[in-house]
Amino acid sequence: MKDKRKPQTRKNVYLFELDSVRKTDEEIEVAQNALLDEIVLNGNVVVMTYNQLVDSRGFFSLLCNEKYEEKLIRLFEMGAIRISRFGDVRTVSQYLLNSVDADKEFIYSAIPIKYSQKRLLALMKRCLTYSDLSELNEYTKDNLDDQEKDKLEDLFVEVINGEEQPVDYLSEKDRDYQLGKYQEILKNLRGLLSTVLRISMLPDIYLDPRNESEYKELKFVNFMAAVLAFYDLPDDKMINVDAEAFRCSLGILGELEAWKNKNNNRSVYIREIKKAWQTAPERIADELSYQYAEVIVDLCYNYACENSICNISKHYNVDELWRESGDKSSFRVDFFGRFAKTWRNGAGAKDRFLTDETNKFEPFTDKDDQLYKQLDRVVRLVEYIDYSQAGRADETNDQVVYRYEYKDEEQRRQNKRNIIGKIAHGFGMAALCIIVACGIELVFNKLQSMMEGIISFNTALLSVIETIVWLFVTEMLSTIISLKFPRLLPLSDALAKIRESVVDGWRICRRKFTAYSCSNKVQTEQTEPYNIGKTIPYICPAELKKYRAFRKSEPEPKKYFAESSIYPIANVEDSDLTAQLIRQEELFHRKYGLVYQSKYNTMIVDPIEGENGIFPYERVLPTGKNGVVIIARYKGTFVLLKQYRHAIRRMQYAFPRGFAEEDDKTPADNAIRELQEEIHAVITKLPVFLGRIVADSGLTGGCAYVYSVDIDSLELVEDHEGIVAIEQLSDRELTSWINEGKIDDGFTLGAYALYKCEASETENKHS
Repeated sequence: MKDKRKPQTRKNVYLFELDSVRKTDEEIEVAQNALLDEIVLNGNVVVMTYNQLVDSRGFFSLLCNEKYEEKLIRLFEMGAIRISRFGDVRTVSQYLLNSVDADKEFIYSAIPIKYSQKRLLALMKRCLTYSDLSELNEYTKDNLDDQEKDKLEDLFVEVINGEEQPVDYLSEKDRDYQLGKYQEILKNLRGLLSTVLRISMLPDIYLDPRNESEYKELKFVNFMAAVLAFYDLPDDKMINVDAEAFRCSLGILGELEAWKNKNNNRSVYIREIKKAWQTAPERIADELSYQYAEVIVDLCYNYACENSICNISKHYNVDELWRESGDKSSFRVDFFGRFAKTWRNGAGAKDRFLTDETNKFEPFTDKDDQLYKQLDRVVRLVEYIDYSQAGRADETNDQVVYRYEYKDEEQRRQNKRNIIGKIAHGFGMAALCIIVACGIELVFNKLQSMMEGIISFNTALLSVIETIVWLFVTEMLSTIISLKFPRLLPLSDALAKIRESVVDGWRICRRKFTAYSCSNKVQTEQTEPYNIGKTIPYICPAELKKYRAFRKSEPEPKKYFAESSIYPIANVEDSDLTAQLIRQEELFHRKYGLVYQSKYNTMIVDPIEGENGIFPYERVLPTGKNGVVIIARYKGTFVLLKQYRHAIRRMQYAFPRGFAEEDDKTPADNAIRELQEEIHAVITKLPVFLGRIVADSGLTGGCAYVYSVDIDSLELVEDHEGIVAIEQLSDRELTSWINEGKIDDGFTLGAYALYKCEASETENKHS
């Protein structure tokens, strides 16, 4: 008969208290106590997300200190804390590398770095990529010389919108103070990176990411929808909140553009809430509603994070959320319970909500090393807990995921009994060791009595020496016995173990459970299916990720990625194809995806399906709008520019042309702006559209719009984009230059052809 084992009651839990937005000292203390309660009192495994680890001010403060770092690393090694993977990111270091990507304007409150500090970010990326902190250490040494001070100062230079920001000139005293602050930031950063690299190399601390299909309807916007539905609840169902302010906050959220666009990015909501509050006519009177709105967004974000993790025990029945209608009582009670826990009767609300985003980092102060002592004690207590089977499927019984409240009090009592039992066992073994030592002492007393007949120990000095010698001999003999029988401790270790056991037993008996628990105990026996999780077969290259995003964000569908049977573009969302592209990159150094982008051009390499498999085909697309070519006529002549062109590395004659910019509403506006910038032209009539040109369809995917325009005046602009002269040619002279090969610019030749066709058609109409 098949053996049926008792279901595993030790659970994986996600702590909302460790959310990165909770930054005040009070919130950090609450989070740390919740962490310790779950680990020690419940014996549960705390599963963290990447951002909780590297963007939590409480964790970051600890990781900056080596002695705290060792304790936390030990908790990871023992399995008390684990990390959930997400997407295709395998480790914390990879997550950080992705976060500081060049095109992301991240804000990490716990990392003292701004996205605009490009050189500092580059240094951080090198440290993570090569697992090497030596370059970072060079900036933190004492007594820097003048050249090293300049390098340190330049490390913190900021670049915003492509422009280097000017550096404030300080007095020598103020400058040294500022450089000292920079070094302090780098020391904190070194502490974080050191731990991140260590954690990234630890085996068996990561949970595989959950298959997205299992929670595709449990994203941020789904939880927002569930909470917005609470608008119609009666007041007595809105527990621990101001019902009027809560309904008002739901109305605020419902009007946000982020909600209307079904955006899943928490930061977008927070910024819009603050902007709405700042522009509200009754700003002060409505402040509570806007603060409530921010709490709701934070909670919904954490619910979404929780549901993205494999086999997490939740405080509500998830199946309620799958239903479009019907009772959502367990989720409702849990939500308002968590709301009250987060809101804390409004304590410190002005410091916690509707605040400015900042990279300023304030370390957490551990008064009298109380947290360190607590961590040290927790690590000892965790030694008594077996995490080897936590959250794993039973080989003989299909594992299910239980509600957090399922037998939670029984689990707490049982876990406490187990710890106390093991403490008592350790106490007993230590006591046995002391008894053995006492036996040795009795033997020594006999020897002492025998020796007193030979040597007199009547003086105080000799008595002290005698005591020291016998203690030393007892310690030495007990150490030798412990080597033979490992479970027996030397005398000094046994005495320390006795004290340690008494203190730990007293603490575990007295500690009260303070972590969050839902008051709804109904249907706690309901379970969720066990999640196997998905294996991450590879790390998708950044170029392919950007390529996927670029395709999804294409403003005009099927413009740049039109379907074709001649050169069909492969489906880069297919995991097997991605693996194939990665293999080609490794074997043949072929780069697929979006390989380069500036404000003018985007270079992509498409994977094309050919008869012999996938092959790369590169092309250049305009990053913004298409450019223009302008046939400018001045006093009956054509205006051409003699201009140095970098691509061909020589001078070239050509009509004025240029890329579109953001302020250009239409191509005609672009044409007018280019003429004014390049030759200070005065326009007499609006430009006339002649057609469009694709100058190099073998490489470029964009086009240029061609306009003709009459101008009243022109002027050579010195040192502008390599323009050295302006040529005015008659129609006959222009034709002659083309025949002689003096004009070989494709845009100019194409534009002139369109002009001649337009002129010919106009002439035919008149005739």
